[in-house]
Amino acid sequence: MSISQSIVSFIQERGVHYTVLSHDKTRTLEATADSIHAPYAKMLRAVIMTDGEKHYMAILPVTHVLDFKALQQKLGTELYVASFRDFSNKFDCCERGSVPPIGEAFNLPTFVDESVAKLDEVFFEPGSHSAAIKMNGSDYIKLVGRPNVGRFAYPLTALAETDVSTIRYASPLDMKRRIEEIYELPSMPDIAMRILELSKDEDASITELSEIVQTDPSLSAQTLRYATSSLFGYRGKIDSIQDAIVRVLGFDMTMNMALGISVGKSFRNPTDGPLGMDAFWRHSVACATLTQRLAKMMPAKQRPKVGMVYLSGLLHNFGFLLLGHLFQPEFYLLNKMAAANPQKAITDLEQQVLGMGRARDVIEMGHAQMGSWLMDAWGLPAAVCTTVREHHSDNYEGDDDVYVNLVKLANRLLKRVGIGDENSGEIPRGILEKLGLNEDDVVAEFESLIEEELAEVEAMANQIAA
Repeated sequence: MSISQSIVSFIQERGVHYTVLSHDKTRTLEATADSIHAPYAKMLRAVIMTDGEKHYMAILPVTHVLDFKALQQKLGTELYVASFRDFSNKFDCCERGSVPPIGEAFNLPTFVDESVAKLDEVFFEPGSHSAAIKMNGSDYIKLVGRPNVGRFAYPLTALAETDVSTIRYASPLDMKRRIEEIYELPSMPDIAMRILELSKDEDASITELSEIVQTDPSLSAQTLRYATSSLFGYRGKIDSIQDAIVRVLGFDMTMNMALGISVGKSFRNPTDGPLGMDAFWRHSVACATLTQRLAKMMPAKQRPKVGMVYLSGLLHNFGFLLLGHLFQPEFYLLNKMAAANPQKAITDLEQQVLGMGRARDVIEMGHAQMGSWLMDAWGLPAAVCTTVREHHSDNYEGDDDVYVNLVKLANRLLKRVGIGDENSGEIPRGILEKLGLNEDDVVAEFESLIEEELAEVEAMANQIAA
């Protein structure tokens, strides 16, 4: 769909000068800003809220997060983010998900954060994901009529150093609803359940596994991609899933890889940002691949099951998917804060975000504990549950600590190239000795993966995330 003619007419009728900037289709406002070389602080977004009867529009830069508490005090009523289906009829002239920040054009009472009123120029989507409008800041304020201007938002960079407990970024009514729903955990996909059941059968055959994998076209394609990738070094021809298992991957590796990929299909979280699905799978595949290589370097007597190592690496950050699924506003804020404050440890930011609001007692455990909770509820192996729960622990000792240490080591190395959520690229003291590894060998293997195979890892991750 091209730029909304309703928006164009609305602007032209008011005699406001503007410039249309065309670009390739984007999925996020940040990507739009990148495409047109606009500062994020001048790229505007609109949030539609409701009190259950009436809808309102709040306008703020993409670099800011909305403060519901300030808006609720202004209106004297409870607010929560409106579902798109509840107000989509007002924006039928626009592409789905593109909400022009001009409330008056849609007969919506409008609130503008004071930071917007101070901008010399602004950029926004005019109902299209392949175009943006640029105009003078003062002209924009005239365009939106007579909005309520006040402090309704906070910059994400400031939040990392601020006591955020005074900010309410989600409605108490919304928080209550989500707390009540927390025990309604996502169900494991059918294909993952079938694979998990097969893994418990000592007499399971390659034929049975290949038949399950073949029922899912996406999983079949990913399995073949793995088998023919340079990561495994097989140069022969692969004609079937059974060939891939027998000649390259092996039963155990295929089982765990397929299980890890299939369980991720329970979630449809945001794709962008350092915690979005694209980054999640890039990190997960890179971690799984590196942990597998490190495990193969360990002394034979200490070496754990390589397939289980791969699964643990692939799923260790699964808690982020559960957070995004159950607590969308918190996850949105955490994702944005992580992007705006890359120098801050994700666990520190998480405590700020998840320690806010009425859900604190339930979710302050963070992504690691929540992910472990879900893995256990789904009946995944104990090694996976432990790794998911303890992967940020530097000194964990206990059952399955070899898996925790391998993932910790891999994540510290990946941090050196900007992958993952560790806060340091330093190898924890004593971890190499526990694993029976030599630092020079480990670093050489890591550098080999990054220099020779990273593009293949990213291609596989993109295929999973698609």
